[in-house]
Amino acid sequence: ALGIFETNVLPCGGNDAHGHVANQGGIFLVGSRFNSSCVPNVNNHWDAGRRQLVFRALRDIEPGEELCLGYGKLLAKRDERREELQRKFGFICRCETCSLEGKALAESDTRRECLGMIYSAHLQGAYDEPMEGISEVSSDILFCMFYILTIMFRPFWP
Repeated sequence: ALGIFETNVLPCGGNDAHGHVANQGGIFLVGSRFNSSCVPNVNNHWDAGRRQLVFRALRDIEPGEELCLGYGKLLAKRDERREELQRKFGFICRCETCSLEGKALAESDTRRECLGMIYSAHLQGAYDEPMEGISEVSSDILFCMFYILTIMFRPFWP
């Protein structure tokens, strides 16, 4: 029973990027049945004022489309995401993104790694000293910012 609870519980409180995890959780008739995807279409958020778990669509969802949450660290490379999900939840992720191979997988892993570095530098500035985040901008982060911009604007380039 404890194993079922631990693999289906959703946080009833704030989780944050520093690894702080909610000290309360619950099982929800529908929400606890959402499967995992490394490109989720739904996010859960604890509304402390209303003391409710709120689910929000992250994009347009087609009728009949499965609702999926991100169970793990979405900005990690595929092998790291799979290892985490195997360790914590006992399954190997086979979502659309984890099923990529070759160049598509390498590009996906690079994008996620870059976004993770940018996000980490932002958090350093946001939670400690604002200028520290800026000072942490290394050549790797600048490369990542350039890489992300080239992907964003690729459709507009001949």
